[in-house]
Amino acid sequence: NLERSKTTSEGAVALAEAARAGGLPSLLELALSSNKIGDEGTVALAEAERGGAFRSLKELYLSNNSITSEGAVALAQAARAGAFPSLAVLELKGNLITSEGTAALAEAAREGGSH
Repeated sequence: NLERSKTTSEGAVALAEAARAGGLPSLLELALSSNKIGDEGTVALAEAERGGAFRSLKELYLSNNSITSEGAVALAQAARAGAFPSLAVLELKGNLITSEGTAALAEAAREGGSH
Protein backbone atom coordinates (compact mmCIF):
# COMPACT_ATOMS: atom_id res chain seq x y z
CA ASN A 1 0.00 0.00 0.00
CA LEU A 2 1.60 3.22 -1.20
CA GLU A 3 -1.33 5.54 -0.52
CA ARG A 4 -0.32 8.97 0.81
CA SER A 5 3.35 8.02 0.45
CA LYS A 6 4.33 11.17 -1.46
CA THR A 7 5.00 9.06 -4.55
CA THR A 8 5.65 11.30 -7.56
CA SER A 9 5.57 10.59 -11.27
CA GLU A 10 9.24 9.57 -11.02
CA GLY A 11 8.36 7.01 -8.36
CA ALA A 12 5.53 5.62 -10.45
CA VAL A 13 7.84 5.37 -13.47
CA ALA A 14 10.39 3.47 -11.34
CA LEU A 15 7.64 1.16 -10.10
CA ALA A 16 6.52 0.52 -13.68
CA GLU A 17 10.11 -0.24 -14.71
CA ALA A 18 10.49 -2.70 -11.82
CA ALA A 19 7.25 -4.39 -12.80
CA ARG A 20 8.32 -4.54 -16.44
CA ALA A 21 11.57 -6.21 -15.35
CA GLY A 22 9.53 -8.96 -13.67
CA GLY A 23 9.72 -7.64 -10.13
CA LEU A 24 5.98 -7.81 -9.33
CA PRO A 25 4.57 -10.89 -11.09
CA SER A 26 1.89 -11.78 -8.54
CA LEU A 27 0.82 -8.31 -7.37
CA LEU A 28 -2.95 -8.34 -6.78
CA GLU A 29 -3.53 -4.78 -5.53
CA LEU A 30 -1.73 -1.54 -6.26
CA ALA A 31 -2.85 1.35 -4.05
CA LEU A 32 -1.33 4.67 -5.10
CA SER A 33 -4.15 7.05 -4.15
CA SER A 34 -3.45 10.52 -2.75
CA ASN A 35 -0.02 10.92 -4.30
CA LYS A 36 1.36 12.97 -7.18
CA ILE A 37 1.89 10.45 -9.97
CA GLY A 38 0.04 12.55 -12.57
CA ASP A 39 -0.20 11.58 -16.21
CA GLU A 40 3.47 10.66 -16.58
CA GLY A 41 3.25 8.01 -13.87
CA THR A 42 -0.12 6.77 -15.07
CA VAL A 43 1.08 6.43 -18.65
CA ALA A 44 4.16 4.52 -17.44
CA LEU A 45 1.98 2.10 -15.47
CA ALA A 46 -0.32 1.60 -18.46
CA GLU A 47 2.62 0.97 -20.79
CA ALA A 48 4.15 -1.52 -18.35
CA GLU A 49 0.86 -3.41 -18.26
CA ARG A 50 0.66 -3.44 -22.04
CA GLY A 51 3.85 -5.47 -21.77
CA GLY A 52 2.24 -7.85 -19.26
CA ALA A 53 3.83 -6.44 -16.11
CA PHE A 54 0.66 -6.47 -13.98
CA ARG A 55 -1.20 -9.52 -15.35
CA SER A 56 -2.40 -10.62 -11.88
CA LEU A 57 -3.56 -7.16 -10.78
CA LYS A 58 -7.17 -7.19 -9.57
CA GLU A 59 -7.40 -3.74 -7.94
CA LEU A 60 -5.79 -0.45 -9.00
CA TYR A 61 -6.34 2.64 -6.86
CA LEU A 62 -5.22 5.93 -8.44
CA SER A 63 -7.57 8.47 -6.82
CA ASN A 64 -6.40 12.02 -6.06
CA ASN A 65 -3.28 12.00 -8.24
CA SER A 66 -3.84 14.96 -10.60
CA ILE A 67 -4.44 12.56 -13.48
CA THR A 68 -6.04 14.17 -16.54
CA SER A 69 -7.67 12.65 -19.58
CA GLU A 70 -4.21 11.88 -20.96
CA GLY A 71 -3.64 9.32 -18.21
CA ALA A 72 -7.20 8.00 -18.42
CA VAL A 73 -6.91 7.50 -22.18
CA ALA A 74 -3.59 5.65 -21.69
CA LEU A 75 -5.26 3.28 -19.23
CA ALA A 76 -8.20 2.80 -21.59
CA GLN A 77 -5.94 2.10 -24.57
CA ALA A 78 -3.99 -0.46 -22.57
CA ALA A 79 -7.21 -2.17 -21.49
CA ARG A 80 -8.54 -2.21 -25.05
CA ALA A 81 -5.27 -3.85 -26.14
CA GLY A 82 -5.86 -6.70 -23.68
CA ALA A 83 -3.95 -5.35 -20.69
CA PHE A 84 -5.35 -5.66 -17.17
CA PRO A 85 -7.12 -8.99 -17.84
CA SER A 86 -7.80 -9.62 -14.15
CA LEU A 87 -8.68 -6.05 -13.13
CA ALA A 88 -11.99 -5.81 -11.25
CA VAL A 89 -11.52 -2.42 -9.52
CA LEU A 90 -10.15 0.79 -11.02
CA GLU A 91 -10.56 3.80 -8.77
CA LEU A 92 -9.86 7.23 -10.24
CA LYS A 93 -12.00 9.62 -8.18
CA GLY A 94 -10.71 13.08 -7.34
CA ASN A 95 -8.63 13.47 -10.50
CA LEU A 96 -8.88 15.97 -13.37
CA ILE A 97 -10.36 13.62 -15.96
CA THR A 98 -12.68 15.27 -18.49
CA SER A 99 -15.44 13.74 -20.57
CA GLU A 100 -12.84 12.61 -23.14
CA GLY A 101 -11.07 10.42 -20.60
CA THR A 102 -14.31 9.21 -19.08
CA ALA A 103 -15.64 8.22 -22.51
CA ALA A 104 -12.44 6.32 -23.33
CA LEU A 105 -12.62 4.41 -20.04
CA ALA A 106 -16.31 3.66 -20.51
CA GLU A 107 -15.68 2.32 -24.01
CA ALA A 108 -12.85 0.11 -22.76
CA ALA A 109 -15.10 -1.21 -19.98
CA ARG A 110 -17.90 -1.95 -22.46
CA GLU A 111 -15.49 -3.83 -24.69
CA GLY A 112 -14.16 -5.75 -21.72
CA GLY A 113 -10.63 -5.51 -23.03
CA SER A 114 -11.48 -7.37 -26.24
CA HIS A 115 -9.80 -6.30 -29.46
